[in-house]
Amino acid sequence: MFGRLVSVCLLAWLIVGCTTNKAPVIQGPRPSVAAPTVGKANVVGQALGAGTQSPIKKTPVYLAQVYTDPQSKQSAYALNLASSPATISDENGFFAFTDVDPNQYVIIVGDYYGENDVVRASNGDAQVYELKAGEVTDVQAVQVKPSVATQPASQ
Repeated sequence: MFGRLVSVCLLAWLIVGCTTNKAPVIQGPRPSVAAPTVGKANVVGQALGAGTQSPIKKTPVYLAQVYTDPQSKQSAYALNLASSPATISDENGFFAFTDVDPNQYVIIVGDYYGENDVVRASNGDAQVYELKAGEVTDVQAVQVKPSVATQPASQ
């Protein structure tokens, strides 16, 4: 009898311990964007917290242009707050950029002066997106550290 009780308790502990409290990825309405203006590009995606899969809501999202040295082939990205494309994610973490100059960009999520994170490729480097004129690039769900989420100034 004692062995059966221990087995049942152990099984219950394993079931509870193996469940996760991760928030589900919200599949709410994706932003719909029209075709870009001639010579421009559009980008859509969803910002999620890495590990939590929670949407990064009402948070700044930036496109930082990538510059590559033609001789060394080394690249760097630069975010210019005066001219870099910027938007705010919605309640489900979705974001959209419209009529962006075609180029190579990385995506930065978060408050520039506070907590922010660049979207990274599987090797840990910044993920570079090639935006082409006349195309809408869907970057799908991008993951950044969950601490970049900001609260709106007022509701």
